Amino acid sequence: MKQKLVDKPAFEAVGWSLRTTIVDGESMRVVPAFWDKCQSEGKVDALGARAGSFGILGLCCDFDERAEAFSYVIAVEAGAGQKPFPAGTQKVVIPAATYAVFECIGAMPHAIQDGWKEIMAAWMPQSEYVQANPVNFERYPSFPQGDERGDPASPRCVTEIWIPVRKK
Repeated sequence: MKQKLVDKPAFEAVGWSLRTTIVDGESMRVVPAFWDKCQSEGKVDALGARAGSFGILGLCCDFDERAEAFSYVIAVEAGAGQKPFPAGTQKVVIPAATYAVFECIGAMPHAIQDGWKEIMAAWMPQSEYVQANPVNFERYPSFPQGDERGDPASPRCVTEIWIPVRKK
């Protein structure tokens, strides 16, 4: 898995939210189902129409360590001049950070889930970094129509995991 460090200024994102937990692997089951539901209801397409060059995001935020719970938000970066977002969406403020960015290649949801597992089990414990702030995210970049890299079912699908880091 390719990894690089990227400095990103603070930004706001807006999207559809789900509360879940990591207990018993719940998030690995309910997040893909949440994506499916939002896609079938046209919510992902509605966000995609507002997505800039950064693409669609899967934010992990509002962590509650005691309950091992967090909010997962399917979102896009909010910017000046965008149409208003639909009722029921949530805004998340993401602080400026240096991110460890990991490229995941493969069909969803397995490629992104395997990426998270590898990062948390191997890379984070062995690296010289710790997580710096409580918002990390998945990035689903925009690709031209018909490009396999943007097709979630394709073995060539490209996604990224962004984790804010600081040196230990």
